[in-house]
This record gives sequence, C-alpha cells and structure tokens, in this order.
Amino acid sequence: MNTRCRTTCLVACLGVSLIANCARAAEGFEAYVDPIRGNDNNSGTKSSPLKTVSAAIEKVPELVAAAISVHLAPGVYKTTGAKGMPASLLILDRKMRREGDNRIDISVHIIGEGRNFEGAAKPGEVILDWGTGLQIQVDNGIWNLENVQIGNRSYKGTQQGIIVSGSSSLVHLRNVRIRTTSLSGCGIGAIRGGEVQLHGRIELNEDLHDQAPENSFCGISASYNGTVRWNDSSGVLSMGNGSLSAGYFGVIELGCKTARITSWGRQSNNLAINDSGRIDLHGTETTLCSKHKENTLIGLEDDGHILAEGAKIILETEPDFPGYIVLQKASTLYVGTFIIHGNSGVNFSASSGSSLMGAVEGKVGQVGAETGSYIALWCSQKPESINESKHGMVDIQVAPAVGR
Repeated sequence: MNTRCRTTCLVACLGVSLIANCARAAEGFEAYVDPIRGNDNNSGTKSSPLKTVSAAIEKVPELVAAAISVHLAPGVYKTTGAKGMPASLLILDRKMRREGDNRIDISVHIIGEGRNFEGAAKPGEVILDWGTGLQIQVDNGIWNLENVQIGNRSYKGTQQGIIVSGSSSLVHLRNVRIRTTSLSGCGIGAIRGGEVQLHGRIELNEDLHDQAPENSFCGISASYNGTVRWNDSSGVLSMGNGSLSAGYFGVIELGCKTARITSWGRQSNNLAINDSGRIDLHGTETTLCSKHKENTLIGLEDDGHILAEGAKIILETEPDFPGYIVLQKASTLYVGTFIIHGNSGVNFSASSGSSLMGAVEGKVGQVGAETGSYIALWCSQKPESINESKHGMVDIQVAPAVGR
C-alpha cells in the first residue's frame, strides 16, 4: 500500500472513531453494575451487568452531552475495580456540555437500586466501601449520587467520604448515608470552587448521636470558595459526630427542614466558622449538642459569619457543663431564636469587634463583650452575669414570652 493510500485509510479510521465517540456522547447510555453476579467483561446491560463501578465509569465518554445513568445493585462494593483509577479511590472527572441553566440533565447519575434493579435502594443496601483514605474524589463534571452509602466504618484507619474540587465540579447528593472513621476528616467537602447540592435525607454517622467512639468524626466542610448547599426545603440532615465547618470564603447553606448535629470529641465545634467563611441556616430548625466540655456549640473567628435570622437553633446542654457560643475577631451571628435545653445554660462571649443578636429562651449564664464587640439578646430569663470591658457593649431585654 502506498503512502497516500495509508494516509487516506488512517484519516478514515480516525473519522469513524470520532463520529462514533460523538454519537455516544450525544446519545448517552445506561450501565448496570452488580458486585455479586456481575463481571467486568460483560456488556453492562441489566441482564449482563458489570461487577465494578470503575468499569461503568470507563464507558463514560470524555465529553458528556446527554444524561448517563449507572445503576448499582445491592451489595458491598469493596473495590472500585481499578480501571483508570486506584482500587481504593473513585475518581470522577469528565467534561460536560452545558447549555443555559439546564445543568442537571447533562450529567452522570450513579443510582443505588433494589434487587434486580427495581426501585430505589433502601439505606444500607448499596455500600461503597473500598478501604481507608478518601472514598470519592470529584475533579470535573456534574455528578449525581443517589440512594447509596459511602463507607461502613469497617476499617481501623482514617476514612473520608467525598471531596469536590474545582469550579467546574458539581455534585448532587440525594438520600446519601456516609459512615466513615476519622479524628477530624470530612464526610462531605467542597474546596477550590467545587459545589455540592444536597437533597432528601443526608446522614453522616447518624447512628452515633447517643454514643460514639473516638475515631468516628464525620463532618461537612467548605473552604477556598467551595460551597455546600441544600436544594430541598423538606430535607433532613443528621450528623451523629461531626460539624459544619466553613473557612477561607467557603459557604454552607442549609435550608432543609431540620438539622441535628452532635459533636463528641475535641475535633471541632458544632458550627465552626473562620477566615471569612459563612454559614446560612435559611430557616432550618437546627439542633446542636456538644458532648465534650472543651468544644463550643458555635465558634466564629477571623471574620466568620452565621446568618440565621429566620431560624430556630436548639442548644442541648449537658448536665456537667454549660454550652458556649464564642465570637472573635470581627465575626457576626444573627439568629431568630435560641432555645436552650437543660439546666447548665449557655454562655455568650464576643470580642475584637464581633457582634451577636438574637432572642433566647432558657437559661443564660455569662454574657460578655469586650474590645468593641456588641451583644444584643432578648431573653426569657435574666442572665447570671454580664461583663463589659474595653468598649464592649451588652444589651439585654428580658421578656418571658420572647421568641414565641
């Protein structure tokens, strides 16, 4: 065959391959995965499923232009399958075509389903649990995880759930349970412009509200312009040993119906905001319980901010020690109503130009403002003590029916 002929054939082959890839990207597809009866040499249909998640992701084109669905059968997925990624880390990285605001339709859906791929998986039926370290890393694209559990606290080492990184990365989590082991790691994290949207019921070590081992922290974190936000006003958040943490211009927005956050160790405050981070509660009824006397229920510093004007924050105190709310270094906290449960009460402190305003039902211990800070509380009971120093100001109004 002469050179001209070989060149013509090569161009033709490349053209056919390009057309096939474009057609596949435009049409989308569905893949089925079963960790028990699947095989990665199968076609990936419902009757001939794959065995591992990475085998299904491998079939996703580099440019996604239509919705793609990966259906997961019940079972414990002990490895990603190591196709194009480590066996112990699921990496999600694809370019996705976006047209206007219709971003959710051009994405990849990873869906936990019931037996024979019928109906939604029940909590704990589909478990992604492939070792210590981070379980899922999202670097690019729009991904949807539904009806799955990430981690199972079955390893002695540190585990983290899912981290979304980069301004081109968006993840939707719907009815997701995360059970990981850590002293301070996150179950859900958004960094460097990454975004996570939450729907339905989101659980992080939700079975540990009443008792938790030391290495069982599992929090939600947003930093360096990362965002975690609720997109479901009827949703529920349950965290058995964790915190909401926002820093370095990271933002966490609730907006679900209820949230319950318990913290057991020295790892973090229930709500921890620093370095220009922000948490918006958007009317969510939020219950905070700190089980360790060295933690604070809410801690803000270095230009940290909480916006909760329409929210009700329930503060559950322990019998042996009071709860604390502490603001430092130009931080702000504006809340609709604090409701304090327990006889230990809650102490409020602001310093270095910070400000705190809200109504309080229940026992208030010490209230202190210093170095140009301002605290304004409308209380159902008179505080035990008030301290103003270095141009700090405390304004207390006592009204028995406050917040009702």
